[in-house]
Amino acid sequence: MKRYSVIIPTMNEEKGLSLILPKLKSMGFSSIVIVDADSTDHTVDVALKYGARVIKQIGTGLVAAELQGMGSVDAERYIVMDGDGQHRPEDIPTLLSSNADLVIGARIKRDDTTFRKLVTAGARWLARTGLQDPTSGFRVYSRRAAQYLVQQELRHNDYLGQIEIIKKLQKAGFTVEERPISFAKRVGGKSHLSPLVILHYLSASLHGFE
Repeated sequence: MKRYSVIIPTMNEEKGLSLILPKLKSMGFSSIVIVDADSTDHTVDVALKYGARVIKQIGTGLVAAELQGMGSVDAERYIVMDGDGQHRPEDIPTLLSSNADLVIGARIKRDDTTFRKLVTAGARWLARTGLQDPTSGFRVYSRRAAQYLVQQELRHNDYLGQIEIIKKLQKAGFTVEERPISFAKRVGGKSHLSPLVILHYLSASLHGFE
């Protein structure tokens, strides 16, 4: 069993991977799994160049890709991060400093658009967990939390899925903590946020996650 495995869902993110993969390798992370959703650029080529293992995503959605990646390798802890360059490898030690079952990288310096600020505020209200950044996808999962999640059926595969994961883990008695991180500027890919997310939030607030 590996000590750490880095899971990176991708779709057309060759620029971001070209930035973060060398850093991950230099930090000693040898187990890197790319879960690729049919990229049409050189994402796969870049991943293979730096020794990452590439698997084709089954199904759709960011959360589904993360769970597929964690289910594909046995490790003590799983580091999940985006491939667009916004999640900095330099912040991983901060996340690993916590022994919680789920450690979330919470942004402390924000220069978000008004839309993103509204989405984040709405997510905090909807999650009602006391966490500052419940939709952040920069996370570290313990082995037992990952094994639990890959057995679950989630209703949501987008940003709401990140909140659903938190609520499921908390309900099951797993520990969840946040650690402060700084977001970098996106260098590849595109944001998954859209006005449709707001509609999903409203629907979830009416029907709940359970």
